[in-house]
Amino acid sequence: MKNVILVTDATIMGGLGTYLLEVAQFARNQGYNLLILMDNNQSTIPLYNNLVNLGIRVIREKLYRSSATYKEIYQVVQDVVTSFTPDLMHVFLGSPRSAIIPRKVALDLNVPLLFTEALVSNKLIIDKEQLKEIKFFYKKAYKVFVLSQDNFSILENHYKLSMDNVIRISNFVEVNKSVAKKSFPKPKYKAVTVARLSEQKGIDILIHAISKLPDQLKSVIDFSIYGDGEKKDDYIQLSKKLNVEHLIHFLGWKENILKVLSNYDLFILPSRFEGQPHSLLEALSFHLPSIATNVSGVPEILNNGEYGYIVDSENSDELMQAIKLFLDDPRKLAEKAASSQIHLEKNHDKEINISMIMKHWAEARSE
Repeated sequence: MKNVILVTDATIMGGLGTYLLEVAQFARNQGYNLLILMDNNQSTIPLYNNLVNLGIRVIREKLYRSSATYKEIYQVVQDVVTSFTPDLMHVFLGSPRSAIIPRKVALDLNVPLLFTEALVSNKLIIDKEQLKEIKFFYKKAYKVFVLSQDNFSILENHYKLSMDNVIRISNFVEVNKSVAKKSFPKPKYKAVTVARLSEQKGIDILIHAISKLPDQLKSVIDFSIYGDGEKKDDYIQLSKKLNVEHLIHFLGWKENILKVLSNYDLFILPSRFEGQPHSLLEALSFHLPSIATNVSGVPEILNNGEYGYIVDSENSDELMQAIKLFLDDPRKLAEKAASSQIHLEKNHDKEINISMIMKHWAEARSE
């Protein structure tokens, strides 16, 4: 049997959960016997259900560093690994400081370790002891996968990590081969954002940008936000304070966002920092006109503005102007999005990129 254990201590799934699910489904179809070890936070239940529905065994335990002691987490991971006897462990990280203990267990038990850095930022606070452990993992891991060149550069230049075992494999999406062309202009436009309601995703910046739109433009567009998170109540109150609550619909987390994306005219991602956002790739796969901030892997997806508008992060005025620019001439941004097809097929194709991960799994197992 080709036994592989996939581990994440993330408590909010979002794009990381989608990434893990896609890799797991692909690997299962390739004949791998998988075991998923994940945190037992309530918000991980949708991912758990999706994995179980695929026939994949899942164990949910307290893995997040603030929910159990170091010793307790170590014991749980050690017991699972010892029982399952995997050929390798692949850990999916919400940040470089995530899943410290599972990675240590893998190395202590001589299990080949691979991990994916889903989100890298030079704004993260990492203490000296954590950084020391992280540097050790980078030296001892069989392979480390990063999603963007910007993430690679931050890890190398800001955190001074050894990059000998690091490989960039871009985030991926199911590339649509046939997409219906949108008809513009329209009497009313619908914008959409798909993101966790957290400080990182910058929803407050979007709300401020909406409030600054000229009144005549506020009458021709409304905004839907799919996602949950700790800042939801704050954002609802902010929208009321700025008198735009009638323009913004907070719709919660949606399991299969692809089913609704084609109903919208504009995608907006106002993040403060990112890895390489899956939601933006999904939007482009539907040729959805897109506006996103100039952070991390976003410029690589949009090819420095060739496939969408890029604005500075934390700049609500610039974001408002980009929305206004779309409303003034929606065809221009729609053409940019439609021209991304070849770029997506070449750089972000799901089957090609996950196959590269599987190649490294096979090499790790054979050594």
